[in-house]
Amino acid sequence: MFKERGFRVSSQNFILESAECWVIINFQKSRWAGHDETTFYVNVAACTKRWMGFEGRPADKVPPFYGCDWQWRVEEFGPDKNIQKWTLQTEGSLQETLKYLRSLFGDFVFPATSTMTTEADLMKHTGGFEYPQLKTRSVILAATNQVSALKQTVATLLEKFGSGLGAQRTRDHLQMLRQKYPDVMRSIEL
Repeated sequence: MFKERGFRVSSQNFILESAECWVIINFQKSRWAGHDETTFYVNVAACTKRWMGFEGRPADKVPPFYGCDWQWRVEEFGPDKNIQKWTLQTEGSLQETLKYLRSLFGDFVFPATSTMTTEADLMKHTGGFEYPQLKTRSVILAATNQVSALKQTVATLLEKFGSGLGAQRTRDHLQMLRQKYPDVMRSIEL
């Protein structure tokens, strides 16, 4: 199923790479499973290569799913939003889980991940932690000279994270934006 949709496998991850983004589906094994069972969660994550480069990370190297700015549990894409873990103990539990996951991936997850392969499409998604997404959005908007949307994004970033624990990191991020995109940043700060 994954290969048919362009994903490649690496350990517990299925990776979809485009020119602009990484999309990762991760099977996370639980440490708390019994000795005669396997318990796991399924995560979906995405990030832009532009953001990785801005942060000084190699954009051509697959990031870990937990290092991506957009993160979901797989159930968030389907009709039942309750986060689940799956426990495999018997052949019956394996078949039941496999049937459910095939349906979930085929009907919901793969259609959603196909809309995460460009920066513009990925920015339409919500999910994960708002702070890194706002930072990523600001980089993309500054790089593509989308002044109005950048102004709104920076205002939201400052309003929500300009004080308290994230204040210094927010100031550092804005300083990096000023250094990398001085003209567009000047235009929003007038």
